[in-house]
Amino acid sequence: MVDSLGLLLWVMVTAADTGDRAAARALLEQVTDAHHRLALV
Repeated sequence: MVDSLGLLLWVMVTAADTGDRAAARALLEQVTDAHHRLALV
């Protein structure tokens, strides 16, 4: 995940059989815990 300037915020590696929707949900949960000011996805 990157911010509006393209700076890296978070990286997550998943297994090949993990769907994009499931991975995005897990990623967003982790990122919002770490970056409290996140307002728009």
